[in-house]
Amino acid sequence: MKAIRQRLRFSGTFYHLPCSRAAFKSGLTGFVVGTGAAALITALLRNSAAADSVPLLFLMVVAAVAHRFGTPASIFSLLGAALVFATYMFPPLGHVSVGDSAARSNMVMMLLFGVAVAYFYGREQDDSDEKD
Repeated sequence: MKAIRQRLRFSGTFYHLPCSRAAFKSGLTGFVVGTGAAALITALLRNSAAADSVPLLFLMVVAAVAHRFGTPASIFSLLGAALVFATYMFPPLGHVSVGDSAARSNMVMMLLFGVAVAYFYGREQDDSDEKD
């Protein structure tokens, strides 16, 4: 397996996800903060005229979570936010499917750009924790 890792050279974040208890708590806190922010935004802006654009504005929250809690926490909060937005913001309410094509495309853009933002703003892992 080590030879495959050396030949493929994937991202360091993929192989060095935090495993300690403190890192798990930090990641879980980041997930709860991001998903809670999505629920709060949904409650406040559900009936606004620009509700279709809310997922793209949520990228600022993803950047803040990535900067504070790390890349994995921001990606998980991004997935949680997508579920919250799809279920409670866009019709049909209560279902994960999104009926409006513009809202659906904004959700897909949020997921794609959100992963890039998470990796761009995410914290670097310490190389001292690296185990071969």
